[in-house]
Amino acid sequence: MPPETKTLPVGANTSPSSLASAIATLITKGVALKLRCIGAGSVTNAGRACAVARGFLTEKHLGLLERPALIDEPVNGKPMTLMVITLDTYTH
Repeated sequence: MPPETKTLPVGANTSPSSLASAIATLITKGVALKLRCIGAGSVTNAGRACAVARGFLTEKHLGLLERPALIDEPVNGKPMTLMVITLDTYTH
C-alpha cells in the first residue's frame, strides 16, 4: 500500500523553521509530502525549510530530494500558476 500523501500549503508568512520541523516529523513517520507554493515568498520559504529539514533528517541517516513542478490551477476562481514541490527521501 503506498504511503499517505499530504500536501502542505506554504505562504510568504510561513515560518521556515516550523515548516522544516513538520517536514522532518512527517517524513520520519513515512508520510509522502508535497509543498504547495503560490508566489515568490512562499517558494523562498519552502526552499529554506527544505534546507533546514535536510539537516534534521541527516541525523536519522535520511536524505531529502525536492522535485519542483509548475501547475496551473484555479485559486479563488482565477487561473494561477503554482509550484508544487514533491519531497522524496533516500537513506545514506
